[in-house]
Amino acid sequence: MKFGLYSQVMDPTRERVFGDVLDELKTQVVLCEEAGFHCVWVDEHHFNTGFNCSTNPLLVGAMLASHTKRIRIGQTDVVGCWQPLRLAEDVALLDHLSRGRVDVGIGRGIRPFDMRNLNPQLGDIWPNPGANFDPKQQIDSREHFAEVLQILQKAWTEEFFSHEGTYYKFPQSGVSLKSAVPSSDSAMVMDGARATMRLAPTPYQKPYPPLWLLMTSEPSFAEAAQLGLNGLVWIQPPKRLKQRLKIYSDARTVREGRHVKVGEDIGILRLVYVAPSYEEAKRDADQFFTPHYQEACKTRPASYWSDGSESEARNVDLDWEFLRDQLLILAGSPEQVVEQIQQLKDISGTDYIILWTEARGMSHKKIMSSLELFATKVAPLFAD
Repeated sequence: MKFGLYSQVMDPTRERVFGDVLDELKTQVVLCEEAGFHCVWVDEHHFNTGFNCSTNPLLVGAMLASHTKRIRIGQTDVVGCWQPLRLAEDVALLDHLSRGRVDVGIGRGIRPFDMRNLNPQLGDIWPNPGANFDPKQQIDSREHFAEVLQILQKAWTEEFFSHEGTYYKFPQSGVSLKSAVPSSDSAMVMDGARATMRLAPTPYQKPYPPLWLLMTSEPSFAEAAQLGLNGLVWIQPPKRLKQRLKIYSDARTVREGRHVKVGEDIGILRLVYVAPSYEEAKRDADQFFTPHYQEACKTRPASYWSDGSESEARNVDLDWEFLRDQLLILAGSPEQVVEQIQQLKDISGTDYIILWTEARGMSHKKIMSSLELFATKVAPLFAD
């Protein structure tokens, strides 16, 4: 089994010096590296009224890379609001800073307020999260996502590249070259204007860092597989998780012409808290973990957290015990968390669990205590 750490670098008070929050994350990641964790994942969020958080996982990743030597540096859900050429450059640069330790989790973005303000020229192509999606917006945002992915892959793999699509055209037409172009770059010039471009530097990892898609809706499982992306999964109760990972593995099998087993190239994200006893775990974590799911599920279809029908699921009490039974929260004594992880592994086939330890309000002291118990009492039982 591989284990990762996920963080939004969260300060729910909005009163702390944010550099102190970053220092706490650094301490947590150093502990995870010493414990043999595979990767740390940093999320991207913008304009939050309720809490401070990471707005640029690449910058945070650069900080973490400078204080570690082995653990991989991942970003989740970037792309939606980034200019694709700048994203390609910044990922490549971080890949060199970390000496090839970058993983990139990409996504369409889900909050229209963020996307439309950070990338206003694209208009209203992002749907609001929830059950009442605008089908046209869904199609547009997926097409935009696929085009950005195509640009990234071109920029990282082709010595000279150009692109003309629905949303972007590179290089811009009619841009004159007022200065001499080195002879080695002659392939970039046509009729005195730039016809192609070159990314410098290209990524340290070849052809480029591993790419992951955060999958939640059912179509996203097939989409990730068809695009050849690894999958990160959040929420998803046991029965639906198994069904949707089968969709992913079947689509990858067709795409690659080989058998892709269920759970291959999949990382599962879960809220995790380990304490000496079940009673202590519930006392410490229930007040943060349960409200987090209750809030997150308000704007999402009920199928995201329940194996029942939509109407049945809407009547479910999203309390601590239900969330633990559904393996959406992994919490308790070390022995209980070991049992939960084994159940999740048996259901999903995955060998990669990513720990979300912070929630909103969990103290650094409690996070460190949980991570230390996980590192000494849980992870060793899953070592090869």
